[in-house]
Amino acid sequence: MLFLDFDGVLCNSIDECYVSSWLAFYGKGERPTAISLSERRLFDSYRPFIRRGADYLLLQHCIRSGIALRSQADFDAQLSLAGDGRMEDFDRLFYEQRHGLLDRDRAYWLALNQPFPGILPALGAVAASAAAHIISTKRADYIFEIVRSWGLHWPTERIYCSGVEDKESYVRESLDRTGMEEGIIIDDQIDHLTRLKDPRVRGYLASWGYVKPEWLAQRTIPIIDREGFAALLKGFP
Repeated sequence: MLFLDFDGVLCNSIDECYVSSWLAFYGKGERPTAISLSERRLFDSYRPFIRRGADYLLLQHCIRSGIALRSQADFDAQLSLAGDGRMEDFDRLFYEQRHGLLDRDRAYWLALNQPFPGILPALGAVAASAAAHIISTKRADYIFEIVRSWGLHWPTERIYCSGVEDKESYVRESLDRTGMEEGIIIDDQIDHLTRLKDPRVRGYLASWGYVKPEWLAQRTIPIIDREGFAALLKGFP
């Protein structure tokens, strides 16, 4: 079975995540009159540390407060300081703004979510395969709308939102349910891959996603490039 992360593997959503989190963080009546290019560059450089929607607002907080994030450990320390209650508020605000933006200007919101170059032909090759799944921290209904805007039909029953769950849990349950012997998960967040424990599950780090240079230099998690990705999906049953 094949399990594909969405943001950072299939979809280059960084513009949408910036817009939605910026609007959500500053709220009505509190927003700056302009966006600093240096702040936007910081947001992009911090993107590899993200695991779920609420984390984007934490990035906005760190940028606004001048808190430097040099590693995943730095980000996780800020996550602990924020606490569960504040992160739940961040999650609610982020999705309220994202949903509101989709309602107010659907075409604009969809245009902010573009596939990475060369991804569509590869994805189209497995769209009809019952063994190919999309697994993401993004809500499944959003993913369905985005993929449909790309001209592909991907059934909602093969899109799973893991939320704060460990992605391996869903992969393991899918293998148990179907009797399949092996699962391949492709992600751009190395944290999801270093946690894999089930010997039936193989993880690959997508080299074109939101990855840090040191992740590409490590030798523990196999790395897959776009050419390898296309070849894998083309040969997938």
